[in-house]
Amino acid sequence: MLYYKKNKSKKKHYITILSLILLIIISTFVPKANSFASKVVSYITTPLSRATAFVNDSISSIIDYSIGTKPNRDMVNKLTEENQKLKKEVNDLRYVVSNEKYLKDSYEFFNKNNNFIKANIIMLDNDEFFKQFIINKGKKHGVKMGDIILTSYRDNSNNIVGALVGKVVSVENGSAIVSSILDDKYNFTFEDLKTSTIGIINERTNGILEGYLLEKAEIKVGEKVYTSGTGGRYPKGIYIGEIVSSSESFDRLRRVVKIKSPVEFSKIYEVFVMPNEEIQ
Repeated sequence: MLYYKKNKSKKKHYITILSLILLIIISTFVPKANSFASKVVSYITTPLSRATAFVNDSISSIIDYSIGTKPNRDMVNKLTEENQKLKKEVNDLRYVVSNEKYLKDSYEFFNKNNNFIKANIIMLDNDEFFKQFIINKGKKHGVKMGDIILTSYRDNSNNIVGALVGKVVSVENGSAIVSSILDDKYNFTFEDLKTSTIGIINERTNGILEGYLLEKAEIKVGEKVYTSGTGGRYPKGIYIGEIVSSSESFDRLRRVVKIKSPVEFSKIYEVFVMPNEEIQ
């Protein structure tokens, strides 16, 4: 039975093909039959054409829905761009609000020291301790090797002063490399103004400056220390930070101290270049 059905199906297929061939031959040799043949062929092919058109329309609709026509794509791109601009404006406003005090202090400090050069930090080194960074001002802006880098700081008397950040160690035309006070390649001296005691900072641990006094003297927690001007690293009188620990060394030969800088190196982005008059 199965063989019979297959054989019957093949016969129908052959008959259809032979009929089409016969119609083509008749339409060629008998012009009057041409119209009839065309109608037959059209009758057979029209459903196929309609099916093809439906498929094409469906594919076009899917593409338009997924990707969009050019006007729609342009509108989406424009809206996306405007959305990004709005996000940036919101972020800028949030930044101003969250850093209002810092920006106000920087503005006041710069107005009092308008001979300083304002600069932005554009790159930090890979070290997590912020030993070096790059600023966006260089030779063409008046920056020189040895210039001192400060940031604004409001002291306990509500006065705006400069806090020590570091020193310029390399200068290009439009940028400069700064070695910060956390850079353990360089030691520098400090002074307790109350006792005129001088000490040396020779270590850094987790952002804390560590050192010792050159003479056996008392220095209390909470006292402010400044650059001493000795040793040639920094000029005298720049604020370094506050004593947070003071104790005798293990051998009891000297007093060791820990100093906390007011500079938040993980957040700092704007600094001031102070010309180092001692190297002119």
